[in-house]
Amino acid sequence: MLQVIGSIMEWSLGNTFISVVFGNYGAFWIMMGATLTPYFNAEGAYTKSLTGEALIAGQQQYMATFGKI
Repeated sequence: MLQVIGSIMEWSLGNTFISVVFGNYGAFWIMMGATLTPYFNAEGAYTKSLTGEALIAGQQQYMATFGKI
């Protein structure tokens, strides 16, 4: 969140390149944090109403999106 705030502050000073860099990194880390937070249930898209082997395969697909297989 601080990178997004820093991006807004740099934009107000006229430093557009630094503003874009801070904004992109800030947005990436906010998205990554939301994806890994159980409340948002990002894994649910891969494991909805699955059981047994299909559930394990869905969890592996979810982890593959992070390159963790």
